[in-house]
Amino acid sequence: MVRMPLKKVGMIVLLMFLTFTAFYAEAFVFTNIEHEHDHDGTGGCCSLCSEIEQVLMLLEGFGRMVCAVFAAWGIIYGAKRASGAAAVYRAVPTLLALKVRLNP
Repeated sequence: MVRMPLKKVGMIVLLMFLTFTAFYAEAFVFTNIEHEHDHDGTGGCCSLCSEIEQVLMLLEGFGRMVCAVFAAWGIIYGAKRASGAAAVYRAVPTLLALKVRLNP
């Protein structure tokens, strides 16, 4: 049996939770978007309309967060690849450098 590190298990659980939350919020909006309005409630707005508005703002923020995380990951990954490629290029010795090192 292969044991997964605790960090990996925690990340999988977090991703499953975020995915479930996003799908549940979308399902809530789709099922309640065509509801009967009761705009005579407190503040002149029905509670379901305000809940739908909050869910839509949550989903918009979630989408922005996902885009920002992927953009940051891409920048960091690109910088690491670029610095790693430069380090490999600098670390490869030439025949002339090896000859100079052998002949003091």
